[in-house]
Amino acid sequence: MPRPALPRRLPARLCAAAVVVLAKAVTAVRADWRGAEPLPVQRVYFANHCSNADMPMIWAALPSALRARTRPVAAADYWLRTRLRALLPGHVETLSYAMPGFRQPGAKGRMVVGYAAFARHLGLYPHSGSVIPKIDCTPFKTSKSGVLFTPDHPLRDALLKAVIDTRQAELAADNGRRG
Repeated sequence: MPRPALPRRLPARLCAAAVVVLAKAVTAVRADWRGAEPLPVQRVYFANHCSNADMPMIWAALPSALRARTRPVAAADYWLRTRLRALLPGHVETLSYAMPGFRQPGAKGRMVVGYAAFARHLGLYPHSGSVIPKIDCTPFKTSKSGVLFTPDHPLRDALLKAVIDTRQAELAADNGRRG
């Protein structure tokens, strides 16, 4: 007599439980909500450092009802952040339009580029509607203001550099006009 098949989700639930138990046992992870209780709404959770363990730690600290709805998409933006930091030395990390990004150094530094993570993709946004149309972004989906990609198909270094170089040239030309 054949054994009954396990429900499809049982292995995933067992793995999830193991991650939570291990994370709590090894690190004593805890959440510091600071006035924002965990609710089942769209939200970005972040840790205080950039490591491969961030997502499992955040996930372990969430209430069990939210764990089933939380996905590690936002963790992928750390890869882009590191690459941008290398291409923009001396630039200031900041938030603009509720997304992280980099602005020029100095008190009046203007935004060069921002990035964001969404449920199904990541985006790179040069804070100008005229940059992306000047660049061949094939095979990535684009809008007037950004390039969309996934963690499985990240932006090529040459394309990332082209977006930054085009935006910086635009800013330099604009500063020349303002001079």
